[in-house]
Amino acid sequence: MISCEGQLKHLFWADGTNRSDFQCFGDVLAFDSTYKKNKYNKPLVIFSGKNHHAQTVIFGCAIVSDESIEAYRWVL
Repeated sequence: MISCEGQLKHLFWADGTNRSDFQCFGDVLAFDSTYKKNKYNKPLVIFSGKNHHAQTVIFGCAIVSDESIEAYRWVL
């Protein structure tokens, strides 16, 4: 999502493997965010779960502008 000023506001990324893993193992979804740990001081949101070998798999990730309800609604 781009802001009115033309700046990146939110970004979601999931590649083909992430989407395939979600289709197979997406029964339980964990949602975790880090705050101000990257160069741009933006929360990084990671969606993950477990596969049939109890290994962690990543379903997707997002960078959002802040920790507001609006930002998390967008990413969900």
